[in-house]
Amino acid sequence: MADLRKAVCAETTDSCRFPDSPWKINISQHGKIKSGGPVSEGANIGETIRLQYSENLPLSGIAFGHARDARQVSNLMALHAAKYDLVSDTLENASHGGSLLMRQIIHAFIPVQGSNASQRSDNDTLLSPLVIFTAHDTNIAPIQTMPGFNWQLPPLYPRNDIPPGEALLIENYPDKQTGQRFIRLTFTARTSDQWRQLSPLNAQDPLPVAEFRHSGCRDTAVGELCPLNVFTQLAKAHRVNDGKDLPVFQ
Repeated sequence: MADLRKAVCAETTDSCRFPDSPWKINISQHGKIKSGGPVSEGANIGETIRLQYSENLPLSGIAFGHARDARQVSNLMALHAAKYDLVSDTLENASHGGSLLMRQIIHAFIPVQGSNASQRSDNDTLLSPLVIFTAHDTNIAPIQTMPGFNWQLPPLYPRNDIPPGEALLIENYPDKQTGQRFIRLTFTARTSDQWRQLSPLNAQDPLPVAEFRHSGCRDTAVGELCPLNVFTQLAKAHRVNDGKDLPVFQ
């Protein structure tokens, strides 16, 4: 808070009121959880500073010259990380915010067929080889929280940060000998400096990748693979009925 106040507030007493406002959590009439007070305003400011840096603005104009490198940008995003930790990364909130989308993801791997909604086998061939959901960071956050996927992308992103241009990847690997299907779950995004410099991605400067690990999974030559039934059990464990009858993906 002290660093953020120093970076964005003028020295006059009334220049910045948000750091001194009450900390609170708001619940809408529809039951949606939102942060209020310093954490809400500070999160927005931190995200704006990150975008200024990523878009290659002159260093003198980023947080009024108080964010000279990616490390200082990350430091000023502490309230942004706190907001996600309090709201999106809390399991109860994630269950209500992510069940609709999680249900569609599961159906992409195990399509529901017929009027009785009986499910196909975990080992049946996928109906679509590639499914892309275009969404927001607030959609990814509950999806990663529900199965317990946590990350901290190197070198300087906050824990569980979801920067612009990110991707949550769920890859399907069938065992050619047994027919059993496995899932590899990863999260990837450019670093702040890769964005700022628009540097080409290659073996010397690759995308940082975080990999989901679980006791029911195993390390292989292609990464950490989880049996499909292990992944679906984790994905279903915290689902609620919110959006149950909305056919977002078919």
